[in-house]
Amino acid sequence: MTIGKDGAIYFAVGGRGGQSELYRVTYTGTESTDPIDARNAAGAAERALRQKLEAFHAPQADPAAAIALALEHLGSPDRFIRYAARIVLEHQPVQQWQAKALAQTNPAALISVDPASLDAAGRLDLVRAYELSLIRLGEPSAETKAAIAEKFSPLFPAGNLELDRALSSLLVAVRAPGMVSKLVGLLATENDASGQTNLAPSEADLKRLLKRNDRYGSAVAGTLDNRTDLLQIHYAYVLRTVNEKDLWSLADRKGYFAWL
Repeated sequence: MTIGKDGAIYFAVGGRGGQSELYRVTYTGTESTDPIDARNAAGAAERALRQKLEAFHAPQADPAAAIALALEHLGSPDRFIRYAARIVLEHQPVQQWQAKALAQTNPAALISVDPASLDAAGRLDLVRAYELSLIRLGEPSAETKAAIAEKFSPLFPAGNLELDRALSSLLVAVRAPGMVSKLVGLLATENDASGQTNLAPSEADLKRLLKRNDRYGSAVAGTLDNRTDLLQIHYAYVLRTVNEKDLWSLADRKGYFAWL
């Protein structure tokens, strides 16, 4: 299907033994057919701000303006703007912004945050920040692992698909006490399949898409009705890294291999 320079829609049908045909669709009516601006204006101000921040993604001869702008938006509700603001600071002399950054009172801008004070989205961002720290800085000390485990263990399971995925990965990485037994137990617990799809923005959207074509949609729907629990697969995946024999009980081993 394509839109011609004359404003008409052109599309072809046929195939699989059917007659091939080319259609031209035009509009007849009283509403205006003048060309419109197809660009999405939503978020234009946010994009402009992000681009303004990105202009400072390099050392500045006079970093004062860059630092002021970055600090102003370090706690933005838009994670792309927060990221752009943080990168600005990373390119400027630390001694010029460190004290001001640490004095931030917005939880989204703090290095140390109480997870209980955040909503699910905030907790997810916090867990991912810890995960990135482990990836980039390497394995932490035993004391740091224990502190991370103590901080996040009470939050798991959270009943939120994305948050539980992130929490399980982090808690296994720091070898939180009892995490193996907890995950093995969850392998025997079915989770709501709602939201466990990457084929559409949501389960409801996916169902609407499948209803458009009974012939193909019904086959896909039948497959999805019997889909594997994605959260259980993730739990089994993170458990693969636990090689310490003393962290597995006999019951844990039996439960794990019974699930496989």
